[in-house]
Amino acid sequence: MRTVIVLLLMLSILIAACGTNTDSEAGNSVVDEPIDVTTLRERASDLDGETVTVRSSYWSDGQTQYLSDIMMESYPPQIPVDQAVILVGELPSEVFDALNHADPSFAQITWGEVEITGRVVAGEHVQLEIVEALIPEA
Repeated sequence: MRTVIVLLLMLSILIAACGTNTDSEAGNSVVDEPIDVTTLRERASDLDGETVTVRSSYWSDGQTQYLSDIMMESYPPQIPVDQAVILVGELPSEVFDALNHADPSFAQITWGEVEITGRVVAGEHVQLEIVEALIPEA
């Protein structure tokens, strides 16, 4: 009988130690704080239609805008488009003006760190529809 009581006590302690998980490991709070592009791409189907905030590098060639976790060192910098998220919508002019711009006679490239809040559109190419954009504080 004593053995059964000890086992039940140990089991109840183990269950209490597990508890409920409210951290990002549960998969819910990741949308509450800024995430990176890799996380967004990995969870796009789960986040489809949700509003999230992504902190990453912005890159545009004047035609298409992207967010990317990878910025290759060159002038102007380049990104691996196949690992990026397409941005849909316009950046506020004060955000766009604060970014780096290549010499227009050389290339129409704009880049820099941004924090974008937007609606996720899952698909072959993950998209983020801009709701709000800002330059993150250093």
